[in-house]
Amino acid sequence: MHGIWRHFWLLAIAVTFLNAAIWWWNGSGRRKRDPGLVAGYRRLTRGFALWGSVPWLVMGMGTLIGGLDAVAYFDPANGPWVLAWYASILAIYALLAHWIFLRDGAEQVARHPGLLQWGLMGTFETSPWTVKGLVGLGIASGVAAMVMMFLRGPRP
Repeated sequence: MHGIWRHFWLLAIAVTFLNAAIWWWNGSGRRKRDPGLVAGYRRLTRGFALWGSVPWLVMGMGTLIGGLDAVAYFDPANGPWVLAWYASILAIYALLAHWIFLRDGAEQVARHPGLLQWGLMGTFETSPWTVKGLVGLGIASGVAAMVMMFLRGPRP
């Protein structure tokens, strides 16, 4: 276990915080026009950074305590740390789905433009239905990827 694969979890946490900072930056114009949105942007970006780091912290524990590297996480048969990593992602998906679909998460995200920004497309206004569609698609894609990992069987 050498190099980037041993420290991948640290890189992933850094990228998660970088994405949160980009979200914050994307909302700067809106916050200037409507200072009442500052607390919402702060809560949403901090929540993203916190919850988005959980799987990477689990991976870090598996690396430091369990002796795994990041490549091991592609194979669910690699033991309890890998299963804990998958479970942490599924738990976050469940919490996100509950917040977006059953609470007011979609409305909160829709009120804070810049959180859904795609590359060079710029900040765009969106509706709660668009947020629900994008989040639903993201969760479904993530779950499908996990199912494929489990169905493909152990690597030789």
